[in-house]
Amino acid sequence: MNKAAIIDFDGTLTRVRCGWEDKMREFFHQKLFAETANLSETTKEEALSQTEEWISHAPGTTIAQQMGALSEILNFCSIEHSLDQIIEEFDTYSSDWEYARVTELKDKGQLDQLMLCGARKFLENLIELGYELHLLSGTSHEKLLFECETLELSQYFVHIQGYEKHLELPYKRESIRKTIKDYAYNNENTLIIGDGLTELEAGRELACPCIGVAISEEDGKGCDQEKLSKLKTKGFEEVITDFDEALEFIPQVKQV
Repeated sequence: MNKAAIIDFDGTLTRVRCGWEDKMREFFHQKLFAETANLSETTKEEALSQTEEWISHAPGTTIAQQMGALSEILNFCSIEHSLDQIIEEFDTYSSDWEYARVTELKDKGQLDQLMLCGARKFLENLIELGYELHLLSGTSHEKLLFECETLELSQYFVHIQGYEKHLELPYKRESIRKTIKDYAYNNENTLIIGDGLTELEAGRELACPCIGVAISEEDGKGCDQEKLSKLKTKGFEEVITDFDEALEFIPQVKQV
């Protein structure tokens, strides 16, 4: 029976979107506190609280989920809006920042700065151990393909899946389920590796072995204590904090 690993992208292998929390917060605030909004102090405080609560749980989610959360807060504040429009606006807002960052480092020949230290070697080690690798990200599919190609990561993966509107929800759980079915894997032989609760909780629900990643996106190395604490609190004890020591978390899967 084949061994497989379904791996997250942002914050797990790369730091392309390091600082995304600030960008999302900026966008939420722009929509909540536009000149046309006339909110009471109590409503403002609650809207800010809801924003921070969402951002703390946002890693691994899709743009549709992110803007769906914003839509709920805007509804709470009785602010008229179009969900489709804010999805489109945020896609442009975030893409401008992301593409500028990737292009700048590409022009400087410094694309490796967008990788977490040791991530590429980790992928190579998994392949040497006989794992078939799949990439699963909440990033939109076209963006993900572009970034994988630019960072020369495409070669490592049997399949790359980013978010597309037509895919069944909840996105990551159902995508994991579909991958296991399509490739005739066993759940117990399919590792789920990521830094976000979204993919890890989906993997746990499907009885897959789960390995967290808590490496700082600020400099691409060292333990991210906040991520580590969040993952441990939710019961994920196997957490990579340094890719140089990552193989100790990879089980010796018994082939059937």
